[in-house]
Amino acid sequence: MIRKEAKIGHVLAFDAPTIRSVAKELRESVDKKGARERLGVGVLVAKELLRTGVIAPLLNGRQWRRVFRVQDLDDLIRKICGDAPLVDGIPEGMMSASKAREHLDMSGGFFLKLILDGRLKTAARLSGAVGVSGVLVRESELRRAFIDLVGVADLPTPLAAVALTTTSLAV
Repeated sequence: MIRKEAKIGHVLAFDAPTIRSVAKELRESVDKKGARERLGVGVLVAKELLRTGVIAPLLNGRQWRRVFRVQDLDDLIRKICGDAPLVDGIPEGMMSASKAREHLDMSGGFFLKLILDGRLKTAARLSGAVGVSGVLVRESELRRAFIDLVGVADLPTPLAAVALTTTSLAV
């Protein structure tokens, strides 16, 4: 909104509707910590989602000034969770992001990106989980998506980690 030449040494004036619009956006937004809490993800997953453009800040100034629209975060949660049924525990044959990280060296951000890209479908959600933290997928579908992406069926875990961390998330 502010031209580069107008940033230094000039008085800036904005009309009332613009000020009200910006104020409303800020009132209905959260900072980085609030975004992580709403999504139910940790710092590393949030950074990965931000880096890959899955979530975008309303204001992108200094790191501590990142502000996110609550509506955008809620839309993302709905897109990932869909209409998956709630379950009390992890059923046999299903896998959470933390289990995928443990068994396949797959980051939580990559796990969520597979769902967003349509390579996986959320099969269930843990009841009581916040945001996307309780998302469960079928283990067989996760392994199939991994094989389709990487092209090898029997990857040793360290090689799987290399393949996943070096593969573009935009694939």
